[in-house]
Amino acid sequence: MYQKVDLVTSYVGNKKVNCELRLGWEFSMCSDKTINRLGFKIDRPISSEDREMKFFREMSTIPVGWSKLSLAFKSEKKHKSIITNTEVLVVKHHINMDDSIILGSPWFMGRSLKHEDIQIYKARIVIDIDMHDCYIRRILHIKSLRGHKNKWVHVPINETDSDSDSDSDSDSSSSSDFGILINKAILE
Repeated sequence: MYQKVDLVTSYVGNKKVNCELRLGWEFSMCSDKTINRLGFKIDRPISSEDREMKFFREMSTIPVGWSKLSLAFKSEKKHKSIITNTEVLVVKHHINMDDSIILGSPWFMGRSLKHEDIQIYKARIVIDIDMHDCYIRRILHIKSLRGHKNKWVHVPINETDSDSDSDSDSDSSSSSDFGILINKAILE
């Protein structure tokens, strides 16, 4: 079976990285191999509070620590860009993992895991449906709350198919990337 995965291209410095848009994931995540390729290190280790969470107890991968990345998203049409400071859970790399970053639900809320009261940007997926021309277009809209008002950056979403053991009719999806069963979520 195939599962649709939505990707956007981001930059960390001058290095390109694919970001998977996974609403419903409790944390943004990537492997230690991806962090090393981007030139970053672990900022803080996994705490005892982290290990007590249900999410951590059900993981089939090995969590290594947390890292902070500055992800730059560029709009193709108007040459605008926006930088989002993102904290990711770093897990030990295994052979089935892609070299990408999963952007989970906290990323879409623009919130830090440690400082829930700080929100520096808004992010949303916009779906345009044109029945006359019969197409569906999906775009990631990101807006800085510290910058100019009403300045959204529109980043195109690339839809790809990846191998998955899940049934497309089920209410949950399974990811071979991190081996965790997650629930689908809808961003309004």
